[in-house]
Amino acid sequence: MVEQNATNPDAESRDLLELLRRVTNISSIGIHVVDIHTMEMYYCNDAGFRLISQEPCEYHGRPCYETFFGIDHPCTNCRLEQTKRGETRHDVYVPAVGKTFRTHTQITTWNGKSAFVEYITDVTKTKQLEQKQKHLLAQLETNTSELRRKYEVEKRRSRDDKSILAYAVFNLKNQQTVEMERRPPLVLLQSPLALEAFRLDIASSILRNDQRETFLHMFDVGELVRLYQGGVEEQHLEFQRILPGGKVIWVHSSFHIMPEPDGQDLLLFYYCNDINLRKSLEILSTYIANEDYDMIGCINFHDDSAIMMYGKTSSYVIHVGERSYQEERYSEALEWFVSTAVVPEERELYRPQFFIEKIKAELFATGTYEFRLHVAGKNGERLTKKIRYTQYDKESEVCLFTQTDITALLAEEEQKQQQLKAALLEAQTADAAKSEFLARMSHDIRTPLNVIIGMSHLAADNENPADTNDCLRKINISGDFLLGLINDVLDMERISSGKMQLELSPYSGEEFAQYINAVITPQCQEKGISFDYSYNGSNDFVVLQDKLRINQIYFNLLSNAVKYTPKGGKITFYTEITRTGKTVILDVTISDTGIGMSQAFQAHMFEPFTQENQAVTPIGTGTGLGLSIVKNLCDMMNMRISVESALGKGTTFYIHGEYDVAADLSAAARPDHLRETPELAFNRQKILVCEDHPMNQEIIKRLLEKKGATVVIAENGWSGVEAFRQSPQYHYTAILMDIHMPVMDGLQAARTIRALPRADAMNVPIIALSANAYEEDIRQSRMAGMNAHLSKPIDPLLLYKCLAKHLAASKGANAGEHR
Repeated sequence: MVEQNATNPDAESRDLLELLRRVTNISSIGIHVVDIHTMEMYYCNDAGFRLISQEPCEYHGRPCYETFFGIDHPCTNCRLEQTKRGETRHDVYVPAVGKTFRTHTQITTWNGKSAFVEYITDVTKTKQLEQKQKHLLAQLETNTSELRRKYEVEKRRSRDDKSILAYAVFNLKNQQTVEMERRPPLVLLQSPLALEAFRLDIASSILRNDQRETFLHMFDVGELVRLYQGGVEEQHLEFQRILPGGKVIWVHSSFHIMPEPDGQDLLLFYYCNDINLRKSLEILSTYIANEDYDMIGCINFHDDSAIMMYGKTSSYVIHVGERSYQEERYSEALEWFVSTAVVPEERELYRPQFFIEKIKAELFATGTYEFRLHVAGKNGERLTKKIRYTQYDKESEVCLFTQTDITALLAEEEQKQQQLKAALLEAQTADAAKSEFLARMSHDIRTPLNVIIGMSHLAADNENPADTNDCLRKINISGDFLLGLINDVLDMERISSGKMQLELSPYSGEEFAQYINAVITPQCQEKGISFDYSYNGSNDFVVLQDKLRINQIYFNLLSNAVKYTPKGGKITFYTEITRTGKTVILDVTISDTGIGMSQAFQAHMFEPFTQENQAVTPIGTGTGLGLSIVKNLCDMMNMRISVESALGKGTTFYIHGEYDVAADLSAAARPDHLRETPELAFNRQKILVCEDHPMNQEIIKRLLEKKGATVVIAENGWSGVEAFRQSPQYHYTAILMDIHMPVMDGLQAARTIRALPRADAMNVPIIALSANAYEEDIRQSRMAGMNAHLSKPIDPLLLYKCLAKHLAASKGANAGEHR
């Protein structure tokens, strides 16, 4: 759309307004547009100035009363403030110029601002004539000759007004026709109709049902007489009529009642005027203010007629004299446009798109129809045009047609798309760099952290002085805390990048309860906090869920409760269990008597890196990612979480989750720690460890040898493959495989071992030991043929349990061959 500044239009806007002025000045109708609030004039055509005997002048930025009458306040007879939504008609006498104007006012939008659009005609002479007629009627009893003159005035009106399509005079007493005439394109009547027949004949030609009902009510004899007796001598109505041949036009019907000059009866004068051109220009004038166009028009599909206006930007403008509009046949204008303006290679493709039946079908379905094509510009350039048809009146089959040049817009959109693609590529590159950095950071930190935690575990098994054991305990606590920070950062990165995937597996209520008690009870005991775990309902259920992430949610919440609850406090974990068909609903409440949270913090508590201020929160309590991770995981699992808290009064979290019930678990499918726990000793087990880091070699070897295993070290993947290849079958009962190693990495080494042509190659347990902890790393390990993936730093208990599980499975699978 062309931006038109209401107070200071630019050159292009002035050209567009000039075009509008020229279009609207073809008639004597004055048009001006006024701001609904400030009365500031946005537009006025020359006819609007001439009506008040004034030369056109600059009006931008000035109110209408100052422009027209040179006063500094609104006119006392102003009707604009009384105008309601929709068209309103007023007859206004303006003393400043001594004239009476008839106005049709609408409220519309002019470049995004509410404005009055007022169509004005000078009815001074008509009003003067009416006043004379009224005066004549007042003298009826003493001067019937004056009434005869009034009658002759009405008769002259019917002869002189060329826009009258139908004219009739009726005697309201006997309801008979005094005089009647219909003009082309209406047929001259040979035998005039009686009043009621005439009324029904007109009504039958009215297009719209609502307009027909209004007409019949207004043209009711009893209603007209009652109005006349109440002092109303005239009635007016505008509606659409279907003419012979199917053409639909707008008409203005007026009813005027007066006494019969030579008798005691009342006469009804009826006039039907053609206002179709004025209505079409009103539609186009309103539309022109809101569109930057090449061409705009009204099309009547009933009779293939069109009124088209051509914009100055059009490369195929046809001016008729001083007019920039044409009345023409739509089909002829279509053929000229397609064969002249459209580029040759698209003419036959788009010609059917302009057909009336095609357009009517599209408008019936959606109300609008548009498409794009290419035309040749003035200098031979290829321009893109948007053709749009908009349903204006469905019953009369009149629609608005516009053609807009969108060449520059498409070029701008293409430029924006290229910028967006470049920005996306830059963002993806930055995201990849961030992920690569975090992966390297995780690997590089986990490797020495594995040594720290591993060595502290080994040292703690020795007989040490009390202060040494205290130091080792604190080293382990700090190591676990640092590991938690690393895991939080990696989890948050996975969530934000959409890389975190849920892995569903059976999870029983009993296993969940054992986990909660196992991880939280020792923390509470160490800090001197009581922990109460309870539930209501049957705990004998097994659901499909990502147990790692479920555990992570509750571990984070409970760890926070332990962290922020002072010694002597209490933590309560209560679960309401509901079973409905194949769904288990868990409503969990976690409450503590800790320091609580302020209302201000609660508004941001789930945002990343957000913590309560240090005056409230102990120093060194984490990254501020825990609750953000909890909220994101809950959202991923369709769980709802809410909180109640107050400073000094503790915190309560509410978690609602609905889970699908898993199939009944067999003994083989039952979760690991619900089975009989295997003996965590590895006597007579020969384990091959592929690890390139000397300290990690030492830690793993000592951890396994403590449990009776025989350990062989391979310094890289290739050495590990060769050691396994050259050993007797079933010599090694398990392989621990680091991922990042020189010569050959762990993934390739695992694939090579699985491909060896020997009986134990496919069954020997291979467990990945990696400082990389992403789900993608775990997935790659499994795709390479490994049975499990343990992240560094290695938890000795997890290592022992994992080995025991897969050694037991391997022993069962190989029992027949190994005999």
